[in-house]
Amino acid sequence: MSGAARRWYPAAVMNGRVWSIMRGSRGLASLLAAGLIIGACAGRGAKEAEATAPAERVAGPSRGSSDARSLPSFDVSAGAADLAGGGDVLGASKELPVPTCGASHSYEWIASDARCGDGRNPLQGDLRAAMASRAGNVGPNASGHIIDLYEIPCPEGPKKIYVDMYDCENAEPTRAEVEIQRLMAGVVEGDHEPFIRRCREEEAGRSSTGRVSALLKACVSAMPAALDASGDREGAKAWLREWCAGAELEAEPGEDPKRFVYLDNVIESSLSLALEVDASAATIEAARGKLVEAYAPACGVDRAAFETWRASAAG
Repeated sequence: MSGAARRWYPAAVMNGRVWSIMRGSRGLASLLAAGLIIGACAGRGAKEAEATAPAERVAGPSRGSSDARSLPSFDVSAGAADLAGGGDVLGASKELPVPTCGASHSYEWIASDARCGDGRNPLQGDLRAAMASRAGNVGPNASGHIIDLYEIPCPEGPKKIYVDMYDCENAEPTRAEVEIQRLMAGVVEGDHEPFIRRCREEEAGRSSTGRVSALLKACVSAMPAALDASGDREGAKAWLREWCAGAELEAEPGEDPKRFVYLDNVIESSLSLALEVDASAATIEAARGKLVEAYAPACGVDRAAFETWRASAAG
């Protein structure tokens, strides 16, 4: 990653549309980490890391759908050949840490990219397991950045991995992020089934084992848009009913209701998939109104209260 420091977020570009899971102004990644699926399970060390992480800036899409398909797909059982090119050296010492951009990106890298000596990923993409594997920080290295230490379980014994979560300049998309982009590119091109199927698989994995992956985080907000685009509006509303139930409707003074924020991000994701980037303001607002009318009841949200909150947040 070159140029100004920035955080890469999955997005797909096709036929005049830009579909991004981070379109809304209120960051969904922190909302999910804190409220819907991860926050209640995060350990003290994980929370401290999130609190000290640099702000993650939402950038526009840095990769289009055409080159997304040429990138390797995520494979949690990849072999030792994947370590070719020096990938096993990064993270081996405090002075040669894995470059990431923020705590969330660090967890995603540990969950999906960390490898044992046999080339296999022991955490199977589980973000909660990645959080739990953070042993703490080991102080600054020569760059002046505070370096985090993770210990992952391997057949040969615990493996130490050093991570620089402040090196946004050199951070790259994780395997999980690459898979998300590849699936999103398919949806934009009209191939909805692979994304929907993988989201269902990740949802089933969470239900059966408690596994929470980066893909599941993306699915939480993007799945309704994909289902709606495939012609399954009822499926989109059913997904909303399940996930809205896990988001708080009430908020502390000075904070936004998490359910409102979630619904707003879902609607923004749906709009970005359905409309061209140069759609008029009138077209956008008309489409937004129809989505609010359909999705607010499914989410257990009063439409008038939601619209009032949105207007005040925008102002």
